[in-house]
Amino acid sequence: MVEMRSRTNRALLATMTGYMCLFVSVMLYLIGEFSNSFSTIQYAILLISIFYVLKYGNRDNAPAFTFFACFTMFLLNRVFLSMISSSIEISFQNNNDVMMHLHRSLYLALLFLLIGLSKWHVKVGLEVSLSGPKSILEDANVVYIQKAAIALFYLTSVFRFAELLEKVVYVLLGGGYLNYYISFASRIPGIIRKLGDFNEIIFFIFLATLPDPRKKKGPFVLFVLFGLLTLLYGQRNAIVTSALMVIVYVITYENINNIQYQIIPKRFYRIGILSIPVLFLGLNAITYIRSGGTNTSGGIINSLENFLGNIGNSIRTIIYGYVFENQIGHDKIYSFGSLTEFFRNNIIVKAIVGGGFDLSSTVAQTEEVALNGYSFSNIVTYLYSRTAYLSGHGLGSSYIAEVYHDFGYFGVCIASIIYGKILKKVPDMICKNWVVNSVILISFSSLLMTPRDTACKFLASFINLQFLVTLILVWGLASVLRTRGGKRPLNNNQNGLNE
Repeated sequence: MVEMRSRTNRALLATMTGYMCLFVSVMLYLIGEFSNSFSTIQYAILLISIFYVLKYGNRDNAPAFTFFACFTMFLLNRVFLSMISSSIEISFQNNNDVMMHLHRSLYLALLFLLIGLSKWHVKVGLEVSLSGPKSILEDANVVYIQKAAIALFYLTSVFRFAELLEKVVYVLLGGGYLNYYISFASRIPGIIRKLGDFNEIIFFIFLATLPDPRKKKGPFVLFVLFGLLTLLYGQRNAIVTSALMVIVYVITYENINNIQYQIIPKRFYRIGILSIPVLFLGLNAITYIRSGGTNTSGGIINSLENFLGNIGNSIRTIIYGYVFENQIGHDKIYSFGSLTEFFRNNIIVKAIVGGGFDLSSTVAQTEEVALNGYSFSNIVTYLYSRTAYLSGHGLGSSYIAEVYHDFGYFGVCIASIIYGKILKKVPDMICKNWVVNSVILISFSSLLMTPRDTACKFLASFINLQFLVTLILVWGLASVLRTRGGKRPLNNNQNGLNE
C-alpha cells in the first residue's frame, strides 16, 4: 500500500513537472519569436523535450517515445551539443535568419506532434469501415494468415539473404561504400531481388496477426539479422529500425496481454541503456570505415561527441533547404516525391508507355536524377556540393525540410499532427484486422526515419504494387491452408494471444 502510494506520488510529480516544463517552453518560444532570439528557442526546445521524456517515457507510449528518440537523435542532438560544447558547430550559426528558421521549424514540429498525440479526434460525415470482426481476437482466419506469412517469410528470406550478401561482398572486397552508391549494379536477376524485397513486408503482415515472440522466434531473429547484415555495407538505418520495431512490438504485445516484462525482463532494458555508449562507438566505427577518413577521434569522449554530432547532421537539410529555396524552385512537390516516383517509374507504367519491364532497383546519383527527379535529398545535396553528390555523398532529407519547402510552416504543423495520430494507433492493434494492422506497422516503421527521410515515406511504404501483391499472396496462401485445414474458430493460444 505504501509502495503504491509512493509510486502514485512520483507519477503525479512527474506529470506536474512535465506540464510546467511545457508551459515555460511555450512562453520561451513566444519570447524568442518576439525578440528574434534563436538561443531562447533552443531552451524552449530543451524544455519541451523534457516534457516528452516525462510524459511519454513509459511502456504505454512506447511508439511515441521511440519516434521522439529518433527525432532527438537525428535532429536535436546537434542542437543540444552546440549548447554545451564549443567544438560542435551548426552550419550558418552566425546567420540569425537561418538559425531562427531552423529552431522555429524544430519547435513547431515538436509542439504539433504533441497535438497529434493528444486524445482529440475529428468526426467526418462519411464513415468507412472494413467488413469483418471488430477485433483481431475475433477473426477466425487470422491463424491461417499467420501460417501463410511465416511460410512466405522463410521462403523470401533466401532471396533477401542473397541480395544482402551480394552488397556486402561488393563493399568488402574492394568496391567500397561510396562506389556502392555511384556504380553498384546487381548481377542477381531482377525477379530474385524483387522476391527478396517482399520479405520485410511479409514480416510486418506476420506482426499484424499479433504472434507470440516466445513461440515464433524465427522470423524475429532473421529480421534483426538482416538488419545487422546491412551494417557490413555501411548502412545504419536498417539495424536501428529493425531493433526498435521488435522492441516496440514486444512491449505492445506484453501490454495487450498484460504480461509486462515477461518477454523482455527489466534487466535487459537496463543492460540496453548501459550499452548505449558502446553501441554509439560501434556505429561511429562504421561511419569512420565507410567514409574512408582518418582516425581523429582523440579518445572515447570525443568519439562519442563526434558520432552524435554526425548523426545529428540531418539539420543541414533543413538549413540548406532554406538557403537554397529559390534555386530549388517551387515547380515540384517534393513532399510527395516518393509517391510521384512510384507512379512515374513503376514497372506497369513503364510497360504501358513503352519502357518495358525494368526490374532494376538501383538508381545512380547523376546530375539528371538530381535536377529532373523528385528527391529533395538529391537536389539539396547537388546544390550544396556537386562534386560530393556525384561522388556518392548525400545530405539525406528530413520531412521538416520537405514540407516547409512545399507548404511553409503550416505544412510542418500539419505533417507533425498526422504523424502523431499514426503513432497513437500502434498500441490499438488488437481492435483492428490484420490488413489495417499491416498498414499501421509498416507506416510506423517508415515513420521512425522521417526526421532524416522523406515526408511521405510512411505513405509510400504501403501505397505501392509490392505491398498490394504481398497482401494478395498471403491471403491467397491462407485461403488454401484454410480450405485444406477446414475453417474453424480461432484458438487464441495458437496465435499467442491471451496466454
